[in-house]
Amino acid sequence: MNADAAGLRWLALVGACLAPLPATAQERIEVFVVGDQTIAGADGASAIYRIDSLATLVEALSEGLPADPERAGAIAKARFENLTEAHRARLQEGAEIENLARQYRLAKAPAMVIDARAVIYGVHDVAQARALYRAWRARQGG
Repeated sequence: MNADAAGLRWLALVGACLAPLPATAQERIEVFVVGDQTIAGADGASAIYRIDSLATLVEALSEGLPADPERAGAIAKARFENLTEAHRARLQEGAEIENLARQYRLAKAPAMVIDARAVIYGVHDVAQARALYRAWRARQGG
């Protein structure tokens, strides 16, 4: 099995019907990663999201809390109340990224969502994902 065929098996449709795109159209590619995953050709992506950014922020806020639930709750509340606007914005953004990943029903990362219609898993290169998507579209007659 060649690399294109192996990659195509990871292509999953999110929508049931794809509208034809002109051959020269530039696809919108949203990249979802976790941890220290890296993506080649990231400048070719429309957006790169770290799915675990909210969990990382919450973990940092929870660091060093005592075992006593009442004391831990009081300290956590004080930490949250003292967050800067920048930290609050990062928490909001992290929640929005998790919500978007849920909407796309992503099962793992890395995942590249193309035109909000197709998901390619396990590919670490934006150009390769675009090529797999275009090859798949060509086989579908679109």
